[in-house]
Amino acid sequence: MSKKSLLRALFCLSALLFSAATPIASNLQEKETSAEKVKKRVESYGLGVTARVKVKLRNGAKMEGFIDSAGDDHFYLIRTDEENGTAAVIAYENVAQIEGNEAKKSFMSWRKIANGAGTGAGVFLSILRNLRLQGPQIAPRFPR
Repeated sequence: MSKKSLLRALFCLSALLFSAATPIASNLQEKETSAEKVKKRVESYGLGVTARVKVKLRNGAKMEGFIDSAGDDHFYLIRTDEENGTAAVIAYENVAQIEGNEAKKSFMSWRKIANGAGTGAGVFLSILRNLRLQGPQIAPRFPR
């Protein structure tokens, strides 16, 4: 075998190895970024009974429940599906999909609406009291 053909074979082999290593590295980086996204979503849901979520894991398992506590690389899910009441420790990197309702935000918006309605009713009643308006006057009855 000549030196040129040997060099070409080594070059092709090294190109093949480097091209195969690139997707592996990008896949690891993708898992890290997806774990960070899952962690942010879990933090946005909050903790406790109001933080209900549906989790689909990378192995295909599905779980429902609420988030009890969250750590740096995992969170605890108290299950409310067929295994009601059991706790599951779920690593962020094992989560394929997570869905839930952001109860804090909706609670805050309802709280603002109730506060505004109460303030408006108080202002309206104080205006009526200052104007000394009373209910409709009943016409007196005259005898026949």
